[in-house]
Amino acid sequence: MNNIIKDQIKRAYDVLSTKITIKDDYSIKGGRVFCVVEHKDGTAEFKDFGNNLVVLTGDILVAGLAKGDAIPAITHMALGQGDTWWDPLNPPAPVRSDTYLKSEYIRKAITNTQYVLTDGTPSGTPTHIVDFVTVFLEGEPSGALMELGLFGGTDADLTNGGYMVAYRINPVWNIPVDAAITWVWRVTF
Repeated sequence: MNNIIKDQIKRAYDVLSTKITIKDDYSIKGGRVFCVVEHKDGTAEFKDFGNNLVVLTGDILVAGLAKGDAIPAITHMALGQGDTWWDPLNPPAPVRSDTYLKSEYIRKAITNTQYVLTDGTPSGTPTHIVDFVTVFLEGEPSGALMELGLFGGTDADLTNGGYMVAYRINPVWNIPVDAAITWVWRVTF
């Protein structure tokens, strides 16, 4: 991992430590998605997208890993525009049978993973909570965002490939073109 990305992740965690005041119920399997948007002028903006849904294919991936199958774990994050019939301000809720994004426009490898404690602070020892961090550099993602997915398994680097583990649908957010974004997908197992 190059120093630019390492610095961006460190800055994102610095912002997260001052912004996250939400106390999740970490006894429930699931996750929460948030990001830090770093603008060209040096300002940083925190966005909390809320909880996600662990979908059935995510359970299949975890079962395969628990069984000892030789498959890649969670390796990629994808962004999408949602289905054409969705109301951009009031999209439908995800369902457990969803297996891929409806209109994916970018998929990127997870940049970093980190165990965290229930208060969100990084842990040097394994816990049941893991942050999956993906860094998008300036201009990489742009446009309308309505859906996000976390993927693993074989072919997780391909559009509609691999197993979707977690899914989040939200009202449209137009991603700024001139910003770098560090996404954190915090998953509780």
